[in-house]
Amino acid sequence: MKRLAACVVAFFSVVPMVFAQETAPPSKEAPAAMLSVVVTDSRGNHIPSLTKEDFQVAIGGTPVDIAKFSERGAGGAPTREMRRIVILFDMTTLSSSAQRQAADSLHKFLARALRPGDLAAVLSGGQSLRTMTGWTSDLNEVDAALGQLSGDSTIPLTSPEAAAEKRIREIATDIQQAGQNNHTLYTFDALMDAARAYAAVAYRDAEQTLSVISSTVSLFTPRTRNVLIVVGGGLSRTPGAGVFQYVETIRTNASRGVLGSFLQSGAVASSPMGESSSYDLTPLFNSFGMRAWRRGVVFYAVCSETSNDSGSSIEMQQAGDRLAAFSNSASGFDGYHMLASETSGVAFIGRSATDAFDRIAADLESFYTIGVHPTAPISGKQALAVKVNHGYGVRVTRGSAGTGTPDDEMESRVIANNLLGATENALGIKVNAAPPVADGERRVVTVDVKIPIRKLKLVPDGGGVAGAFTVFIATGDSVGHSSNVTRQTKEIHWPADAMARAGDKELTFRVNVVLQPGRSQISVGVMDEKSQEKGFDRLSV
Repeated sequence: MKRLAACVVAFFSVVPMVFAQETAPPSKEAPAAMLSVVVTDSRGNHIPSLTKEDFQVAIGGTPVDIAKFSERGAGGAPTREMRRIVILFDMTTLSSSAQRQAADSLHKFLARALRPGDLAAVLSGGQSLRTMTGWTSDLNEVDAALGQLSGDSTIPLTSPEAAAEKRIREIATDIQQAGQNNHTLYTFDALMDAARAYAAVAYRDAEQTLSVISSTVSLFTPRTRNVLIVVGGGLSRTPGAGVFQYVETIRTNASRGVLGSFLQSGAVASSPMGESSSYDLTPLFNSFGMRAWRRGVVFYAVCSETSNDSGSSIEMQQAGDRLAAFSNSASGFDGYHMLASETSGVAFIGRSATDAFDRIAADLESFYTIGVHPTAPISGKQALAVKVNHGYGVRVTRGSAGTGTPDDEMESRVIANNLLGATENALGIKVNAAPPVADGERRVVTVDVKIPIRKLKLVPDGGGVAGAFTVFIATGDSVGHSSNVTRQTKEIHWPADAMARAGDKELTFRVNVVLQPGRSQISVGVMDEKSQEKGFDRLSV
């Protein structure tokens, strides 16, 4: 009896800080790389019934043969892939009317797009991510979340931006009214300082928005067909570029003496467009594109309004004054366009939400799957060149690997658990942790995962019973940033009557988890390998 009790409650200690990744060997018959290809004409209509011979694929400039080809969706075979769709409402840029229109269109979109095995999640973005739903296929849950969302007001990220705009307006108005009289109260340096203040605030806001969008990528795994839809009012890749362009116009006139000698010397020494390069987020957008590519995430933007309704735009009284233009210029949406380009998605700017969602649904329903044997590593989208005869437009992403495996699904849900919280705990697991121990900038936490023995499925094995369970662990934070998932499988071999004698005892899996700086959450998932039942829990330390 004592021997059995010790066996049942024994700790399974794991010495390494990080689990070893266990990956199944690839099938020799399957192509090493799968691509999903959307083909459209100049009006965005999907082109069906193309053949393998219509496509040419090159990797790193070297043509490769197509090893596998199929048409999926409209006019072809069913898509079959599991799909994960995240809809993020950017509450810092959306007007109330645009928010309502998108919410009204979203139900119809999900009713059309979601199929058995598909899941969607609705999030609200601002200074951080707010989960409106977990992963769900229940449209009633989505509708409830959208109803709650519609009651929320849109909140700009910061008010200093408006103050900076006001300052620019005052200075610009004074300069223009002063003209040749040299009575201006401001120097050209004062105008440049105001432009820098505006650009700094706009940069910080855009960087925060991009960080929130980027954190959602961790919710996906490459084994599913992944869609990220941001419903917002704009995102600039080069915040402040418009205002520096405006200041450059004033500088040109001032440097020629048109605005008087008082401003001329300061204007000649200034370089507004040179300074605008200091507020360029392009490297961060490129980083997002690479992360999204690796996880097979396609980005779509739904931006039905192209005007700024937040009241932050500047309106000048002087005829021909173009200061207001920097708030509403095309640069306000170039971030959306770049994210879409990096991931082979689309930024729908100025289209109705209904039309945008219809076109996204069409992308999910009509595409081609191409399998190739790479001649070189496909490091990113830029390494690929996929062309189609007849001059059609092509958008290509990493294809999903079919329906995925239970382990792939667990990885996705463990990552999501850091942000969305657990929606299932059939195994009834509980997670406890000892106080963290500092290890340089990192912290090490001893975590106990407790699993009720009666919840595990054991099968006859010789003279006893056998089973197995796999523990999945990821660290993260409440904003949604997550580590990769580590996993380890433990086998069980017990006497035949072990389950009957275990009663309500728990099995404890102990592991040391490393928390990198900024990480404060530990998400744990356990899957019974025999029954496929799952359990999830998380804790903050």
